[in-house]
Amino acid sequence: MEDFLRACHTTIKESGAEELAGKMCLAHVSLLQRSNPDNDKHHLTIEHLFGVLLHTGDMRPLKVLANEFGFDLVAKTAPA
Repeated sequence: MEDFLRACHTTIKESGAEELAGKMCLAHVSLLQRSNPDNDKHHLTIEHLFGVLLHTGDMRPLKVLANEFGFDLVAKTAPA
């Protein structure tokens, strides 16, 4: 779980939290606090995760989550 939470937070920080938060209709400070695994009161919802994945295109959090359950995340290739 720790790796997943860190992947979420890292993705948000590296993607530009302020711009990302705007796309998600959140204050950037709120998004950073919600995703910070070192904040005891963090609370990143599935809707937040979806927004992060959608707006960043960075699938690191999803890859880490899949790995935690013994799966590999492999992107589909579009048929020719």
